Amino acid sequence: MAKRGANADDLFDGYAALVRLVTPSAIGPVILADPDDDIVLATAVAGDAEAIVSGDAHLLGIGEFRGVPIITPAVAVNQTKKVSGLFSLSLAATQLRSA
Repeated sequence: MAKRGANADDLFDGYAALVRLVTPSAIGPVILADPDDDIVLATAVAGDAEAIVSGDAHLLGIGEFRGVPIITPAVAVNQTKKVSGLFSLSLAATQLRSA
């Protein structure tokens, strides 16, 4: 980040600009072994998420929910690298906000 003239606050502000707050959807019980994980699924559905990125074994164990893939952080990073400009777009947004 320092090479790009950005700091942690800039990075946070850039990501915060991309955030949309949603109210979790009513989905009913899904992960019986860990009901606290259901809120992640409900929020992803409400937010029309493209993916759920998690290291949680229960979430990863179901693989996808209502068409939303559940992937590890490593898979997400690899997919982000394949999408040209996605990461650089995030960094550019942080730099613009700090200018």
